[in-house]
Amino acid sequence: MKAIDAITQLNPNKWAETTPLERLYLLEAIRTNIKIYGNELAVADYKIKNNILSAHLYPAPTSKLDTIVPMVNTISAAINLYKSLINQEILRPLKAEKIEDDLFNIYVFRQEQKGKLMYADRKDLLYVTDQRKQINPMDKPVDTLAVLGTNNHSSSLEMVKAIFFKNCTVVHKSHHLSAETDKVWKKIMQPLIEHGALSFCDSDQGQALNLIFQSADPRLTKISFIGVRGTAEAIMLANDTPSISECDNNNTCILSLVLVLGQKKKLSLKLYESPQYPN
Repeated sequence: MKAIDAITQLNPNKWAETTPLERLYLLEAIRTNIKIYGNELAVADYKIKNNILSAHLYPAPTSKLDTIVPMVNTISAAINLYKSLINQEILRPLKAEKIEDDLFNIYVFRQEQKGKLMYADRKDLLYVTDQRKQINPMDKPVDTLAVLGTNNHSSSLEMVKAIFFKNCTVVHKSHHLSAETDKVWKKIMQPLIEHGALSFCDSDQGQALNLIFQSADPRLTKISFIGVRGTAEAIMLANDTPSISECDNNNTCILSLVLVLGQKKKLSLKLYESPQYPN
């Protein structure tokens, strides 16, 4: 599918009107599809990796663990969120701990009984600066995000995070190395495609998406890509559309830790809002 057709296929207004209960049904349908197509996805993934390496180093169980488990965890987190919203509540952290005047530790894991049993000695936390305000995704304006896919599961995670946590409709451009796995992801994500929240375009449509992005087309409000800081800055200088730089992982933001003459400066979120660390 061409980039412009993929954008046209989306229905942001419909997504804006989709209730938490309807979103919960969509999440549960995706989780069911993962059970149906999980083995097919794992086989496609390990074949891709072994072909790239020209060696049989990745067995199917490893690919299943690496590719499916992160998605299942993300889906489960979204399900918990929308169940709480249906009950007119919002998920709360375990506790917030002040470190400095504008820096906090937010403890977020382990909350459920299953996590407490499986990870008894584990604690997960977020470092948050300035405001500690939680935002209901239903209160966020609906944007349209283009995800320029990578050849692993991180772009699939970015789709789900953008739709259910950032309240975006999403165009996903397949990575040319991931053509076979993206065929399976389309099957898994079919409920979102039918709902007008997600569309896929061909792997050769990256340049077309960038041109649409740089033209400030109001139908495309954000773009997520695999790139380094210099590339991100160049694109952001060329237009006013917010950019998201992704560096092949599953974390939710880029943290830039600056060291000057041995003095640690504050964590910065200046330009980016997506996975891992600057290259």
